[in-house]
Amino acid sequence: MRSKTVEIKYFVIPFLLITLAYAFLVYNVMVHWIQSNYDYIRADSVNMARVYSQNLNKSTKARELLYDLMDDRLMLAASVMAQKTGPYDSDLLKSYAEELNVDVIYLYSKEGTIIEDSSGQHIGWTAEEGHPVQDFLKSGEAFYLGDLRQSEVEDQFFKYSYARLPDGRFLQIGILGESIQAFLTDFEVGRLLREISETYNIDFAHFIDVQNVIVESTLPHYVGRTLSDQEVIQSMYLHKEVDVISEVDGKNSYQVYVPVFVETMKIGTLAIGKNTDTFLSSAFGVIGTGVWILLSVVVVMGVLIVMTYNKSSSHMKLAYYDPLTRLPNDSYMKEYLAGKIRQRKIKNKAIFLINMRNFRTINIALGFEVGDLIIKEIADRLESSLGKKGMLFRFTADRFVFYVENYQDAKDLEKISSIVTEAFDKPFEYLKRNKQIKPEIGIVEISDRYRNVDDLMKDASITITYLANGVTDHMIFNAEMRTKVEREEVIELELIRSYKNINDEIVHLEYQPKINAKTNQIVGFEALARMNSKKLGFVSPSEFIDIAEKKQLILPLGTAILEKACIFTRKLVTLGYKDIRVAVNVSGIQLLMDDFIDTVADIVRRTGIETKNLELEITETILLENYGMINGVLEELRAMGIEVSMDDFGTGFSSLASIGELNIDIVKIDRHFIMKIIKGTEKHLITNDIISMAHKLGLRVIAEGVETGIQREYLMKHGCDIMQGYYFSRPLPEEKAVEMLRATSNV
Repeated sequence: MRSKTVEIKYFVIPFLLITLAYAFLVYNVMVHWIQSNYDYIRADSVNMARVYSQNLNKSTKARELLYDLMDDRLMLAASVMAQKTGPYDSDLLKSYAEELNVDVIYLYSKEGTIIEDSSGQHIGWTAEEGHPVQDFLKSGEAFYLGDLRQSEVEDQFFKYSYARLPDGRFLQIGILGESIQAFLTDFEVGRLLREISETYNIDFAHFIDVQNVIVESTLPHYVGRTLSDQEVIQSMYLHKEVDVISEVDGKNSYQVYVPVFVETMKIGTLAIGKNTDTFLSSAFGVIGTGVWILLSVVVVMGVLIVMTYNKSSSHMKLAYYDPLTRLPNDSYMKEYLAGKIRQRKIKNKAIFLINMRNFRTINIALGFEVGDLIIKEIADRLESSLGKKGMLFRFTADRFVFYVENYQDAKDLEKISSIVTEAFDKPFEYLKRNKQIKPEIGIVEISDRYRNVDDLMKDASITITYLANGVTDHMIFNAEMRTKVEREEVIELELIRSYKNINDEIVHLEYQPKINAKTNQIVGFEALARMNSKKLGFVSPSEFIDIAEKKQLILPLGTAILEKACIFTRKLVTLGYKDIRVAVNVSGIQLLMDDFIDTVADIVRRTGIETKNLELEITETILLENYGMINGVLEELRAMGIEVSMDDFGTGFSSLASIGELNIDIVKIDRHFIMKIIKGTEKHLITNDIISMAHKLGLRVIAEGVETGIQREYLMKHGCDIMQGYYFSRPLPEEKAVEMLRATSNV
């Protein structure tokens, strides 16, 4: 008895010490987690409010710029019409309205009566005393620009300009208010607030004017309310950022208030709020998890002590069973399936590889302890649902395999897939909402072609890769899948071979000429990557670029393409075309590399060209997540003498809002806008406004995708600098590009 008591003492004392130490550790981890998450919520909310306050600033500037464009158009039209000579009639005014891209032109008599009308509907109308028309008539001014107002003639809102003729008659020129509003839709404060609410997990967003009144909100019932929190009002008065926790619609909300300025004038305050209930729920969840883990450790250690006290030396050895789920493990599965593959008499045999689509993310978020509990529950559900229809195995940490035989046809396999899917429909006890596990089921029918289990499981894994897009949750393996995987492997190997050998022509470049709109001469080329596989023939850029990104080959491939383009540029310079410029597309991944600037400088030095001969093209999308860092890289490139152009300009809101702050030299109007240029549609286009705005910001404009003479004439008319597209030439091999350059220009 004494020896047993002493034996227990030596285990109980360490057990108590370890339990207390672990409890202290869990407590500190939980406290640190709660504080860190609170700090994260505060920093995230403040940063979000600052970013969107800048967007409100830029939106206000953009609205002012667009208003100026409309005013310029009206005054230009008035000036042009005042210089027209000869008699006027309604048909002539109609043609002038189309030419000047305005909606109406009225010709008034000296007494203020419409005598000619571009619409032909209001001849004879006379302005009453006190009407803006009468005010202009009596003012004696030569020109006048009015405000947006409702027209008594058209019963719609118009913005007018006026021009007096030498004989006392005068012209009234108008743009429909709907046309103006179409340009301003993207810059409304309400739209920005909705964008914040939809993009981020917040409860509300307000815009508060300088009188502390909520003028726009994602909560409509708050519009018109005046702030009453004195702490917030005092901070707003001092133009300071402030964060508070207060009740909104019966819920505790973390709120951030950030002032919004245009130039140096404050125009209001942006307020955003996040519900703290979710954070508190997560905190309690962490506490609960910590307690649960602690209790689990205590129970496990207690069991170990009991086992040691009883001097139990028996250990369960599960050579063929998974200790967590009690299911046969992968060793059992391989032996079992190997036997089934050898049994040729069994005709209809198949396996289901069941993969948990997002289980790894859940494991990281909730911990492996909770992950194991979920795996156990999944195993129980599958075993219960599939019953005696076949054999279920736990293959890997987040995958199961189900074997079935003697089924009738593919419809039976579809039914089994439905049973598996239904087992996941019920929410799991340990998962938060929006983290529901979804299964992916790869089905392989076992035919005589299979000689071993490895080939069988490889085809099952290939099938799973085809389910990554989430369109369906199951698929039966076919030969086309294997062919596609083999094709990707060939492309991957040839991409590696191509970038390792700069002279290899598997990936080569073609060059599309860029034409000066005024001189009609070639001023540069855009380098476009093409792939001509020795085994597969021509491979589309979208296919091999996608594979390069998937296989993490885009960096060496992009560097090789840049070097090939610079070598071609050196050839053109050697031939005497010293001012020619070749444009090369660069990816966001390249721009984010620490050594990208050094890589570009090294290629320029080794190929012997000047930086003025090189242009780098970026797309707007790469700026969305790393705007500050990438804009800094662009600044360094421009400082080296390399020009930077933004490709696909006009396809996103941020282009208009922040284009003046970007370190670029050129904008390339997206082909989407060019395609809309067809005869008779000029009045409804904004391409000319994009060109005008870019020129006002000191940027040159390139139009890509020019395919017709109508498009070319429109772009020339509105001052586009450079054009490229099939109207001039398709992308050309090096020799053809040099021939075309020689044929269209003089050295």
